[in-house]
Parts: sequence; C-alpha cells; structure tokens
Amino acid sequence: MNTYTCWYSTLFTATLPRAYQMATETQIECRAEYAIGTGIFMLRWATRAKMRLWELGDWFSVSAWVFFTIIYAMVEYLSVMGAPIGLTQAQREALPTAMKISMREGAKAMFASFFFLICLVWSLKACLIVFFLNLTKNTPLRNYVWAMAGISVACFLAAIIAQFTHCLPLHHNWQILPDPGKECSAGIIINIVIAVGNVLVDALLLVVPAIMLKDVRIRIWRKVRIGFLLSLGIFVMTMAIARCILSIGNSAQVAQASVWAQREALVSIFAVNAPIINALFRSETWRTQASGSNSYSKQLYSSENSRADRKSKNFEIYKMTNIETTSKESTSELVQSPAVPAQWNSSSRSIKSVV
Repeated sequence: MNTYTCWYSTLFTATLPRAYQMATETQIECRAEYAIGTGIFMLRWATRAKMRLWELGDWFSVSAWVFFTIIYAMVEYLSVMGAPIGLTQAQREALPTAMKISMREGAKAMFASFFFLICLVWSLKACLIVFFLNLTKNTPLRNYVWAMAGISVACFLAAIIAQFTHCLPLHHNWQILPDPGKECSAGIIINIVIAVGNVLVDALLLVVPAIMLKDVRIRIWRKVRIGFLLSLGIFVMTMAIARCILSIGNSAQVAQASVWAQREALVSIFAVNAPIINALFRSETWRTQASGSNSYSKQLYSSENSRADRKSKNFEIYKMTNIETTSKESTSELVQSPAVPAQWNSSSRSIKSVV
C-alpha cells in the first residue's frame, strides 16, 4: 500500500543536467499517477453513493486521499526547492548560498513528508482491514483479522517512532553543512521500517482470501478472479521490497527507488479499492424499481432475506456482484451451492460479498 519518496529525484537538480531531466520526467509521472490515484478514489466514492452506503473504511479512504494529495503537493514543492539527498561533503560545499538555503527548506519539507507518507500507508491498510472485517463477519477468521489490525497499529507506531529517532538530533535531518551522513539525508532506516511493516501486514492479510477460497466449489476462472482482486497486495509487496533495496543504494538508485515508490502507491490504491469499485461496473448496480424510490440493491437484499429463511444455518460466501450494499447483510451469492469448512456453520448470517 506507499508513495514513499517520489521527491528523491529532485536532489540532482543542483548538480547534474541529466539528473535534472530525470527529475522533470519523474515529476511528470508523479502528476499522472496522482491523477489516476485520485480517479480511483472518486470511483470508490461514486460506488458508495450509488449504493447509499458509507462505512468506516470509506472514511479511511478519505484520509488516504488527503495524505496522498499532501504528499503530491510536497513533490511539487520539492521539485522547486530541492533536497540534499545523497550529496557528498564536496557537493554540499560547492552549492551556492541561495541553493543551500533552498535545500534546507526542502529537507524540512521532506522530513515532514515522511509523516504524511506513514499516515497514507496505514490509512490504506485500515481500509483493507475494515473490508476484511466485514468480509469475515461471524467467522473464526474475524478474530485473525482483528489480530492483524493490532499488528498494523504496532507497525504504524514503530514507523512514527523510527522517523523521529533515525537521525538525532532532529535538526540533522535538514542540515546542509557539515554533511550529517547518508542516514540523515536519505532516511535508510525509516524506509526499511515502513517497507517491513507494509510487507508484513499485507502478507498476513493474504491468508484471509486463501482460506476463504480454498474449499469453495466454483469454476476455476471465477476463483482466479476473486483471488486476484483480494490478493493484489502481492504486487504491492513486490514493489515495496524493490523500492527498499534501491533506497539503500547509491544516489542514482535512490532516484530510481522514488519512481518505484510512486508506482507502488498507485497499485496500493488500486488494490484497496478494486473490490469496492467492481460493483460499479455491474449492470445490476444500475437497475432501479420503476418508481425510482428504491435501488436494485434493496430489492436484492429483500429477496436474499426470503431465501435465507429457506436455507440451512450454514454460513455462505457470496458472489462477486454488489459489495456491501447494506451495512448488515450481504446481497448476492458467490456460489449457488455453498461449500465451506464444517466448523464455520455456527452462524445464519452471511459474509459480505467480495466484489
């Protein structure tokens, strides 16, 4: 789920013309990715508006977009001010006085940006955890998801503490001369802490769709589709690891890591919101009663209640059609004949639909 350090590439604007071009290209890519990311958030909110449903996870999506926007603003600011990431003592001494002042302000902004970044990453994590809590309602897996929520909070606090303490005293984070060292200018430790927490939580959450889909009797293509939407965190994990490795390399590698970080952010936003947005592209979502007073999802909910009375008390996993069109019950079936582990038969309520 991370925007991390798209601004890293701006450090070269003070030294090398080629690197300046790289910074400009990266800035253009960041703008495009911000536009796409914002579009994804808007699609999520449009889906919720159509379904007349707003839950805790949606509030976290709003906070994620706010932090995403702030970080993008920091990218633009740092493209103007610059930042002394990875510069050697000799390069720092060669900087004009005006550039030293500018980069000092840029370094302060970058230090603050890491806090916004951490909040973005874990706002997206919260969206995903709330979704899985709804998905596993009245099942043993719900306790597991709650445990993952606790681990996620611990990782969030660890990242905040690491950002405050990885370079002490604090003013070394924006010191130009003398060179405060690579840790203070590039933030190697904080990048590792964020990446580890990000990958750990995503990896542990992948257990949920794996267990839920294991015993479901559905066509393989449908199982693959559901598994894909619920397991997009794999791609986020891969890019997070790649970005972390690049961030501890030389200055050129740090610049490359910034590109991976922004791409990772976009994939994270898509991964968290895709299961919700999927419902917007179903024809059933747009059907309404002739009177126009009730949505199709309400009709589906009503018919589901009548069917539930005729079915056994077995817990059911539901079809990928309309996500959480009601806050209390799911609205459509995943499979016509439920097939789940016997130990999950304790509840007459159904898990919320996935997509």
